[in-house]
Formats: sequence, structure tokens, C-alpha cells
Amino acid sequence: MEGDADERLQFARSLRNFIGMTEIVFVDETSFWLFDNHLPGWFHKDQKNPLSVERHSGKVHMCGGISCFGKVFVTTFRNNLNSNRYSRIMRRDLIPNANRLYVYGWWLAQDKSPSHQGDALVVKYKEVPYYLDWPARSPDFNPIENLWGEIKQNVRKRLPQTLEQLEQFALEE
Repeated sequence: MEGDADERLQFARSLRNFIGMTEIVFVDETSFWLFDNHLPGWFHKDQKNPLSVERHSGKVHMCGGISCFGKVFVTTFRNNLNSNRYSRIMRRDLIPNANRLYVYGWWLAQDKSPSHQGDALVVKYKEVPYYLDWPARSPDFNPIENLWGEIKQNVRKRLPQTLEQLEQFALEE
């Protein structure tokens, strides 16, 4: 962990005089669970025993990007994210929208998720104008993390009963 702290500090210092802060697109993904009770563990609708196992109550994943101008893109999907799926999302959603928003170039900020490796690295190096070398285990550096928390809270309040409702509510929020 000490190496992580050093890497995080070095990264923060490298941004001290960075003049492209308004051209950064922060990208991340999250999952929304059906019958999410906001407690750790598997979720269940049973109020008496909310952590009893209904092992796969269903989930919807969301990948999105934000910048100082607001939403750059958002997409949902049902299967787990892997490098191939993420590279398709980059080509279909992230890159075209970021290029429209930033005609003179933009910076990609994303974590070091395994889904951002493999095919996605090829896309990043060939098709993304600029990127920040994001340190490992640094969710606090990415403002989209705060947004996910708010969206999840709002979706949870709406009490979705089906995966279709869960996806619809997540997109609406």
C-alpha cells in the first residue's frame, strides 16, 4: 500500500500545473442491484431478513463519462464488463461524444480496472487523443464516484421491481 500512496502523491503533484483540467473526461462504471437494501451482501426483498440470499436478484451495469460540461455519455448493459465490451463502449459512446464536445482534443481519466486492459488499451492508445496515467486504488480522484452514489440513492428510493424498471430509473436519474 505504501507504493500506492507514493504513486497517488506523485500523480497529484503532476497535476499541480496541469492546464487541461477543463478538457478531462472522467469515466467509470457501476452496478445497480434489484432489491438493493444498501447493506453489504446479497440482497433480498424479505424485510425480516434483508440479507438472506436470493443470490442473483439481478443487476444492471452502467458506464458513463462526465466533464466540467456535464454528461458526456451514459450506457447500460446486463453482462459483466470486460475489455472487449468496454472497447466497444469506447468506440460507440465515449470517443464520438467526447470528440464532439472537445474539437481540439480531450483527456481520458479512468481507473486501472481489468476491463480497461486488453482490447480497450488498443483503443485508448490509438483513438483517444490524450490520457492521464491514473494511479491504482484512487476512486477519490474521480468525481464520477460521487455521482454514482447520488444516482444509486435516487434509484433505490423509486423501488424498481423489474430489471427493466431498474435500467429505466438508472438512466432517468
